[in-house]
Amino acid sequence: MILHALRALALLLALAATVGEAAADEPGSGTIRGIVDHRLAKSRPAAVYVERIEGKTFPPPAEPAVLDQIDQEFVPDLLVVLAGTEIRFTNSDSVEHNVRTADDSLNLDLTFKEAKTVRVEKPGVLLLGCRIHSAMRGYIVVVETPYFAATERGRFEIAGVPAGAYRLTFWHPALLPSTLDVVVESGGVAEVAFRELSRREE
Repeated sequence: MILHALRALALLLALAATVGEAAADEPGSGTIRGIVDHRLAKSRPAAVYVERIEGKTFPPPAEPAVLDQIDQEFVPDLLVVLAGTEIRFTNSDSVEHNVRTADDSLNLDLTFKEAKTVRVEKPGVLLLGCRIHSAMRGYIVVVETPYFAATERGRFEIAGVPAGAYRLTFWHPALLPSTLDVVVESGGVAEVAFRELSRREE
């Protein structure tokens, strides 16, 4: 029961991070809403984000994002953050864990209830594993704008996007990335759909 409650809390904290600091609608802004039309995206979250905006930089959020380890799983198993964000890695299991990236740029040992915070600066995808529990897999998608979301059953919404034309990118662990053009109007909702997606080669 306690572990289930911890999992729910971790997911709520991650959801708060995934909407970025642009979640509240601002004057002259609109919303991007859409779907990822593939069965794999309906069973596992994906990252959807506005690509780098020329001439624009964004300060990272004041509060760290949280990535926990519960029941020998990363929770959430996909986390989207703005470059420069601090990530607080926690261990809610009663066993020792390790968080390491495929390129060994990150390698943290975590005992029960221990937490360590790391700032991620470089945009890209970090593949997470645990040297103690080889079945554990997780992903951190580091992006260059605060306009992003983690999908839920293939659907997403990004609020507070300034009016303008953008490139919107989709990333999923099992599917090839895809990018499309989107135009956001002030006070409007831009409806988009990622379709005809291909699986990654094993």
